[in-house]
Amino acid sequence: MKSSMPKGISIGEIQKILTDDLKVLHDFCEEHEIRYCLAYGTLLGAIRHKGCIPWDDDVDVMMPRRDYLKFLSLAPQYFNKDYFIQTPESDRYYNLLHIPLKVRSKRATLIEEPGKKYYQGSFIDIFPFDYMGDDQAAFLALKKKCALMSSLKMRISLHELSGIKRYVRIAMQLVCKLIPAKAIYRWEMKQVQKVVDNDRAVNRDMMAGLELVTHEKMNEEDLFPLELHPFASYEFYVPHHFKRILTDLYGDYMTPPSEEEIAHSLHGIFYSDQPYDLYKDVDFKRPDAG
Repeated sequence: MKSSMPKGISIGEIQKILTDDLKVLHDFCEEHEIRYCLAYGTLLGAIRHKGCIPWDDDVDVMMPRRDYLKFLSLAPQYFNKDYFIQTPESDRYYNLLHIPLKVRSKRATLIEEPGKKYYQGSFIDIFPFDYMGDDQAAFLALKKKCALMSSLKMRISLHELSGIKRYVRIAMQLVCKLIPAKAIYRWEMKQVQKVVDNDRAVNRDMMAGLELVTHEKMNEEDLFPLELHPFASYEFYVPHHFKRILTDLYGDYMTPPSEEEIAHSLHGIFYSDQPYDLYKDVDFKRPDAG
């Protein structure tokens, strides 16, 4: 295994690649009538910086569940040359169930987890949002089960847990190691079928998808009609009431974070405008790993 750190590119350069990739995704969604909008840090970047947040190195997109499933169905054939549609189903080594869908570039690299075997091209995260339906208690009970299963494949900080919770968590994660992420992913996708038709219910509340570990909630009127908003040299869709959504997520979202918070926001330790296959045998180490 190679141990020397290869020459990479700057965060600004990887952001340019990501923005161009987002334009490809936008054009695909327009062509196939798939609704999407910017989410989380990428939405914040669009509003506060009219582009990527200067210290952010990924792209976040959200889709209503029915559009998300349509994207999953069509995208692998469309993106198969320059991109890889990464899920626990398509990549046997990918087990981040709480981020179940990434569009990975085959032309650029973003090393996020050194030593992991899953494909690490630069990426766009796509998050599903579900309609909660008229029986919100049933939806929340199902989401609790799915989110728990997803969380068992997440990295956790055990020092944040104490007493019996710490030992229960350790035991559950050890047991879960015996279950392939693909099996959990397939089970979760079966649960999703129980809520797909919630978009026909009277209640129009939406929440971060069943398999996601977060619980962001909004009403359909917060999201639609989607609006095009400047982002670098392009325009991408943002929620109709983006101010309300960003305030719920970040509070005073127009005030930049502290330097300490910025230092903990990056995903990658290495960026390149070359394919990941060139680097998969490099022994990358995080800066704090010595």
